[in-house]
Amino acid sequence: MEKVRGEWEAVMNELEADFRAMFELANEIISVIVEATFMDGYCAGFEEGKRSLKRITQRLMSRVLRYMTFPCR
Repeated sequence: MEKVRGEWEAVMNELEADFRAMFELANEIISVIVEATFMDGYCAGFEEGKRSLKRITQRLMSRVLRYMTFPCR
């Protein structure tokens, strides 16, 4: 039983590390999107750029959370 518990804890630790890496990656992607959006002036204008950035960020975080909820997919 202890062996199984140890293996289970090792798997859970790996998953936690993977989730942390996904969040770090998501934050980096968001930073790049923010920088590109505002550096570029987002041709359609500042307000449209903010709305687009919000949509992109929401989709990205939705996907990260979906994978966190169902890591075995």
